[in-house]
Amino acid sequence: DVAKAITRLATTMQRTSKKEAAPAVFGAKPAPAGRGAGGVLTPSPLLPDFAVFRDIDAPWCPEMVALPAGEFLMGSPDSEEGRPDHEGPQHRVTIGYRFALGRYPITFDEYDHFCDVTKRKKPKDVDWGRGRRPVINVSWHDAQAYCEWLAEAVGKPYRLPSDEEWEYACRAGTTTPFSFGETITEKDANFSLNVGTTDVGIFPPNPWGLHDM
Repeated sequence: DVAKAITRLATTMQRTSKKEAAPAVFGAKPAPAGRGAGGVLTPSPLLPDFAVFRDIDAPWCPEMVALPAGEFLMGSPDSEEGRPDHEGPQHRVTIGYRFALGRYPITFDEYDHFCDVTKRKKPKDVDWGRGRRPVINVSWHDAQAYCEWLAEAVGKPYRLPSDEEWEYACRAGTTTPFSFGETITEKDANFSLNVGTTDVGIFPPNPWGLHDM
């Protein structure tokens, strides 16, 4: 599945593990090699951190959240329960530019519009629902194509975020295993104990206003 992460970078399309879901990005440096289509722009200085906006007033244009520059400790400590090996060793990462990430994962409504306009085959929803559900069964190449189309349609650079950008946004200044604390319950997120997807935005956002991370 594609994660909530197109960066204006662009918006998300949905991952599966606690630190792997994601939205889109926009900032002040080019996209990392192999990471996305188009470059990144510096947000207007008039746009405050954590402001929610759309580049154009259209229902298929994803809502974005402006995020501040900063630094964080990437990965998880050896002592964290259930920690996979690839989350270590922890290391400090600096994000030296502002960028914007999708407020929600990319939905079927948004992605289906892209398919209608470009005459692409629509992904299957495996009877989990479309509409405001996060799009699934989308490849990395599909996500790249969506970002390229969105950038052209809107006139702004959209791309997929880097791993560092995504985790920085997901953690939102927190250091606990989840942005909402030490443990996860069905009140916090739709996770591996559940089958199927849910409408985006029905669970509380993280401290930076990003949903379904």
